[in-house]
Amino acid sequence: MARILFLCYHGKGHFNPYFHLARVLQQSHHVLFSGVAYFHQYIAAQGFQYYPLNTVPFGLGLEEWLCQAQKRTPVYWNALKDRWNDHLYTIRKQELTALLDQYKPDVILLDTNQTTDFIVLYPLLKERKIRFGLVHAMLTSVLTENFPPVNSLVFPDDREGIKREIKLLRKKKQKRLWLQKVKFFGMDDNAILKRRMRRNNIPAKYISEEERYYGVVLKGLEELIFLPREFDFREAKVYPGHHHVGFQIDYARQEQGSKEYKEIKDRILEKVNAEGVKVVYCAFGTVPIEDKQTFIVFIKKLAEALMNQRVVLLLATSLELGDLSIKRNVYVQSYVPQLDVLTYADAFITHGGLNSIKEAIDRGVPMLVYPGESVMDPPGNSTRVVYHGLGLRGDMITDSVEDIAAKVNRLLTEEQFRNNVKRLRKINDTYSLEQAIKLLENMPVIE
Repeated sequence: MARILFLCYHGKGHFNPYFHLARVLQQSHHVLFSGVAYFHQYIAAQGFQYYPLNTVPFGLGLEEWLCQAQKRTPVYWNALKDRWNDHLYTIRKQELTALLDQYKPDVILLDTNQTTDFIVLYPLLKERKIRFGLVHAMLTSVLTENFPPVNSLVFPDDREGIKREIKLLRKKKQKRLWLQKVKFFGMDDNAILKRRMRRNNIPAKYISEEERYYGVVLKGLEELIFLPREFDFREAKVYPGHHHVGFQIDYARQEQGSKEYKEIKDRILEKVNAEGVKVVYCAFGTVPIEDKQTFIVFIKKLAEALMNQRVVLLLATSLELGDLSIKRNVYVQSYVPQLDVLTYADAFITHGGLNSIKEAIDRGVPMLVYPGESVMDPPGNSTRVVYHGLGLRGDMITDSVEDIAAKVNRLLTEEQFRNNVKRLRKINDTYSLEQAIKLLENMPVIE
């Protein structure tokens, strides 16, 4: 019986992908999740043990944020001191060491969004002979020549677009590091990481020369990717040690809908059965919306676009939308249990979060994607939705009421989208959980 530790990045989207695997492992092994303290209650509600962390990964430019959160003033001078004395690394090491001392894991699975924790853990992994691997909740953010960055809208055949996007991302990264270098007298994130890799004697065989916007790229490790290979572009390179294990949706995940939601669901299904209406579900994930006004304007356009169609709109948002909810066939909830909604939705309007896309595919629901931001993966996720014919993509700002209406109508009437979703779902069904478990059992120790 092994003791398995999932060390996760903050965000429900970085916990949910691993629940199904963890739930099966839990039948014969000890499983522990660990991450920021904020998610303690959520993970416990899913039936898992949780070790809350009060520190954050080092080398990701979080010094000023941490000083503000801890009310350490003046913020700048404390952040400057923290960078030069390696404070974030030191307190991270203390906390992760305490975690390993208490839990004594045999296997650690680290989310690729916080690869700098490998630098912290390496001496401990080597000393204690702990098996170690990486897990991908998202598509990789590693920059690869002649391949679209995950935060871009370009397709694999758009060579000029790919070059432009890679150049733009590198320029943005260089600017971020240059500003840090000037502001903190040479101690940018790269300087912090290189200093610590040198001091911890990290072997070159584990550090890739490839780059990403934040953190480091690791190599020579076993990596579990919670996607079928077929969801990515055909041109995507598969590295040695990278193992696609499929979506692995956790249908035992606890998502308690409110009493009001249950009443709304009954009314919606009654309309479906009596009037033959279609159900359009719209939700923009668990990440806070930054440009709220743009979102509100879009939602009002969406409601107008669907007003004269035989559809019901179920919208999940905590934003104040005025009198939108009184419009015909529009239902607004601050939260809905998404896995349940997707069992009866005919189309899904989403921001492009990968977990939402995976769940829609697994439920056979075509999508209309409006990528909500440009730094993380929603743009690239939306491109893959279009690439595989799983749905359509829109622009929240430029799409008119007529554009939205036309796109939704296509999803509801053109069978090609639903057929393509079903095809990918069948492909995903060929990926077994036993494959992932076997990989865990044979995962090597760190040398």
